[in-house]
Amino acid sequence: MHTVADIGETITTSLGPWGAPSCVVVLGQGAEVTCHVGGRQADISPETLFGIASVTKTLTTVLVLQLVAEGRLDLDAPIISYLPWFELADPRATSCLTTRHLLTHTSGIDAADDFTDTGDDDGCLERYVHDVVCGSKVLHSVGERWSYCNAGFSVLGHLVEVLSGACWDDVVTDSILRPCDMGGRTRFRLARGAPVATGHRTNFDTGEVIADDHRPPRSIGPAGSTLLLSAGDLVRFAQHLMGGDLLPPELLTAMWKVEASSRSREQGLGWIVRSSDPLVVCHAGNARIFTAFLALRPDNGQVLSVTANGEGASLVAWALSQSLFPQGTQRRPVAPATKLEMPEKAACGVYARRGVTMSFNLVEGGELVLSSQLDPVITGIEEELSPLPLRRIGPTSFSGRRPFAPLPTVWDFGDFDQEGRPRSVFASRLALRVE
Repeated sequence: MHTVADIGETITTSLGPWGAPSCVVVLGQGAEVTCHVGGRQADISPETLFGIASVTKTLTTVLVLQLVAEGRLDLDAPIISYLPWFELADPRATSCLTTRHLLTHTSGIDAADDFTDTGDDDGCLERYVHDVVCGSKVLHSVGERWSYCNAGFSVLGHLVEVLSGACWDDVVTDSILRPCDMGGRTRFRLARGAPVATGHRTNFDTGEVIADDHRPPRSIGPAGSTLLLSAGDLVRFAQHLMGGDLLPPELLTAMWKVEASSRSREQGLGWIVRSSDPLVVCHAGNARIFTAFLALRPDNGQVLSVTANGEGASLVAWALSQSLFPQGTQRRPVAPATKLEMPEKAACGVYARRGVTMSFNLVEGGELVLSSQLDPVITGIEEELSPLPLRRIGPTSFSGRRPFAPLPTVWDFGDFDQEGRPRSVFASRLALRVE
């Protein structure tokens, strides 16, 4: 077990000068729960609330599976069985899209990070699904591959609303937060005076860490925009979940079974799965001004949660997890074998998904450089990204790290035409070549 000094050093080293000012780490196993507060400005308490960003997806998944347990939802029935008005641009996709596809990020819906604000009232999710997701094209056939999709969890959130007869904020409060004695709330159900950390974002070009109170819209709450929890809350959630208080054993097993894979991860129902012995399941969250991480070992009840009011929760978590969650015999995702050694020139061109345009070009010396344009609807703020030089790391893969970004990003080119040109590029989200 880590000592307090170990955890403090890990926080300081992992966050570095560009990371979050404050970070909370909670370790839990049975009745033993230890907490450490660290960072450059450790002026927070163990129960301070943070935005947990995409860790919220694990709670939305539990709400969906509770409906399955109650016999009100079939994971493999078409979504239109429950939302008859739902439709995508491709009729075939509309007819075969299921809850399972949304939970496993295999829907292909081209609205992955569309954070359009559809209001703060209880009808915002229905409007988001109707006005933003409906009519979307699909970037790949439904179920064909993994590509992270926030919008899919907003669809799931509205599905929970329809089948439960209440708005998502109230359902998550009544079905998870209160039963698990979690002090957090959604931003729209937050008690006045609740201790909420001030968020921060990093300017990746200058390294400056800036206080920021930007709040993503309620319309993507089920994907990770509005839920405010403490690191202790996350441990309590995980312990109640593993203890069988939220789902029956058979659904816990199903939730943590590998359903889809990409180059770098294996996906269960709503959770990232490390299919090893011991099994470890986790989820990270990054909302620009808050980051969070939750990992747990179902075999012995061990839990790690990290919350931070800026960049770096995942780096802290991974540093600590090296000893908490031994690798064991792990089956790592394997990228499809290819004999193609794609020349840099073949990658050149423009690739796009909703809200993001990427231009890959060769500069003097033959170096591949990426220039990106982001629509404000994706980030919530105006942002210009400097051109990013890339280096080859595989036959069809390139990597680059923006200044002060926590980790490098890998771009995988694929779907080659007869002339050897890639028709797509993948960096956790799929984008297609623009002809």
